[in-house]
Amino acid sequence: GGNLMTAVAEAMRMANYPPKNFDYDASKAHKLPRDWIDDVQRTVMRERFADLRDRLAVLKAAADEQGVKQIDNVDQGANLLFPQTVYKSYPVSLLLKNRFDQLNKWLGRLTTQDSGNVDVSKCDGIDSWLQALENRGIFVTHSSGTGGSMSFMPRTQAHTKTFSDVFGMTSRDYNGLKEPPNLQNEPWHCFFLAYRGGRSHLGRSAGWLVDNFA
Repeated sequence: GGNLMTAVAEAMRMANYPPKNFDYDASKAHKLPRDWIDDVQRTVMRERFADLRDRLAVLKAAADEQGVKQIDNVDQGANLLFPQTVYKSYPVSLLLKNRFDQLNKWLGRLTTQDSGNVDVSKCDGIDSWLQALENRGIFVTHSSGTGGSMSFMPRTQAHTKTFSDVFGMTSRDYNGLKEPPNLQNEPWHCFFLAYRGGRSHLGRSAGWLVDNFA
């Protein structure tokens, strides 16, 4: 009934953009009742799975293999988490030969966004390929490739912003910066001993520092 719909809507609001749900105060997130957190996690996993199961190729394949049609508990959801190899399952020769059109098709299995129609005809390397995707709202984060192959994880622009804002919210809380919400972007002096930006995990976090504290 109405109470269930309200509970689902509240859970999804929290999951979609936690900073606003907690008034940009990370300490509130650590004071929630355990039972409430468990209910929210189950609800969000159930709703996310129902929405994405038939729209995300790799998720559908994993769910079909395990015979999962809906998620009723956290363990079921955990069994569908992708191993890191999923994000590096492309033929390495495609990178070496700059076959970014084929890489777009591979990437399309990992996202509901349309990567297949992104024009990559002028791309001459990984940076220009990822920039072309980014221009179309597909923000890809890559690993360092120290294991021999780079992982590529696509996110939407909104999802990337959520990561940045959660990083800012938790960093301020961890460092004892207790500004009210209207001062959430107040500059904060800090050192970051790496590049100012980039699309690796480290590079993205540098960008989040700039977004939140510069």
